[in-house]
Amino acid sequence: MLAGCAGDAAHRQGMEMFAQGRQEEGLAKLEQAAGEAPDNPVYRLAHENAKKRIAGRLLAEAQQEKSAGRLDAAETLYRRVITLDGGNPDGVAGLAWVEQARRHGALLNEAKALLGANDLDAAERKVAQVLQENPGQAEARALHQSIEEKSGRSQVISATLRKSFQKPATLEFRDANIKQVLEALSSHSGLNFVLDKDVPPNLTVTVFLRAVSVAEALDVILTTHQLKQRVLNDATLLIYPDTAAKQGDHQELVVRNFFLANAEAKQVMAMLTSVLKLKNVFADDKLNLLIMRDTPATIQLAERLVVTQDVAQPEVMLELAVVEITRSQLADLGIQFPNQLTLAPLPATTGGSVTLHDLRNLTSNKIGATISPLIINLQDDASVGNLLANPRIRTHNREKAMIRIGDRVPVITTTATSTGFVSENVQYVDVGLKLEVEPTIFPNDEISIKLALEVSSVVKEIVSKAGTVSYQIGSRNASTVLRLKDGETQILGGLINDDDKKTASRFPGLSLLPIIGRLFASESNNNQKTELVLSVTPRIVRGLVPPSQVPGEFWSGTENDPRLRSPIQTKGGDAVENKPAAAVTP
Repeated sequence: MLAGCAGDAAHRQGMEMFAQGRQEEGLAKLEQAAGEAPDNPVYRLAHENAKKRIAGRLLAEAQQEKSAGRLDAAETLYRRVITLDGGNPDGVAGLAWVEQARRHGALLNEAKALLGANDLDAAERKVAQVLQENPGQAEARALHQSIEEKSGRSQVISATLRKSFQKPATLEFRDANIKQVLEALSSHSGLNFVLDKDVPPNLTVTVFLRAVSVAEALDVILTTHQLKQRVLNDATLLIYPDTAAKQGDHQELVVRNFFLANAEAKQVMAMLTSVLKLKNVFADDKLNLLIMRDTPATIQLAERLVVTQDVAQPEVMLELAVVEITRSQLADLGIQFPNQLTLAPLPATTGGSVTLHDLRNLTSNKIGATISPLIINLQDDASVGNLLANPRIRTHNREKAMIRIGDRVPVITTTATSTGFVSENVQYVDVGLKLEVEPTIFPNDEISIKLALEVSSVVKEIVSKAGTVSYQIGSRNASTVLRLKDGETQILGGLINDDDKKTASRFPGLSLLPIIGRLFASESNNNQKTELVLSVTPRIVRGLVPPSQVPGEFWSGTENDPRLRSPIQTKGGDAVENKPAAAVTP
């Protein structure tokens, strides 16, 4: 009794301290209450929720430190979480991430030094080691792109052509022949132009461009006159009509392999086919590989779209606690007087039956009397029971997860035919705890949870006249949609089943007398109350983070000419000098 009072005081003090913001002190009091009354589910649940709330706050602080790049501070917070809640999966995962981030940072620093020393192969090996463990590491991917650009593997044209294309120029032509315009550009830039035989010889050009690069000028002229270009060598371009037949003859295509780490190849293929109208694309489900063959400009567009799709799917860890608290009180007090008197004639012989002769000679000695006993009831019972389930379940964004704890009760159905054949069919009904959750993760670290809870039990067994056994099953159901922050705990309660039964056995007349009437009656009060409590705490394992290396909006060319930019502009090109443009006039 004293331990119960001390536990109640510690629990009350702990809750008050939590309300005042003194969480660590409140946790110590709640731990004291749970230790003094280990069988009390309310104290135990309050202690667990307090630990989760403090751990959630520490994890949020660790996430901020991690985002700011302060790994030492993040490590300290993660170690506090593990000390507070031993085995906390988020704390263990965060500590492992910090160790991995330090190792990756050292590798990337070495790669930068090697890149500065122009040792591209060694730098690429360092970056590949990081990307193998963490394909989404933004700094590693940017460094990998820099290595490719410096090595020339991703360039479409050579550096010699790039310098020629970037020369500034001013063009002023009115109704000039295309050959005359290209001849002037050739003299100014040093480029060679070869015209396809099907380019119209009388094609005229009217153009007025000031302070543009040779690349931009050539792009405008070719686009507005349904012409295309093909690079033949470092100083020569082929100009041909922009028709399907000529494109098939002259347009060079590139084959690109996309090894996908997160997205499904078929889904990405459907997206590319819909957005870019691709024809030559294949998805390998076994390798999760996407192979496409198209123009370099279309390949560059596809690379950006694939990066936006090939991101890790968000995941959330749901910490659940289901508590069923049952309280019963039985009071049976009083005196139960005899309520039945049975008179029956006794047979003349033992074990024989009563005859008419016996009835004619019936006397008091030949009549048997049976009276019910006098019962004094002195019973007062109280009991408390609970069923606790504390599962943790990890699931993907917008994916259903289910937990089922209980039994499968057989229900037998008997079928009889007209020929007298009888068959039995056995079906199983799930009885126990069933919980379904479907989380939706939002970019602001909030989680919407669609939740359905069902708790069922066998109330009683029913046997039919034919001997078939069936069961009466009682159930309680609740379904809702919650929107919680990362680490926020929500407790759902109020599913109460209150069964109150009162019975009385009274002596007629005397039981109605005041004061002493209680001596002539027996009353029984049976109260049973069951409450179901559900606690939900979501913790984001991997959030919804769009790829930082791809902008949310970028140019994609025209319907018939998809491209990121001008096809004669390359990655890593030198800046155009800020000097007056040379005039190119007829």
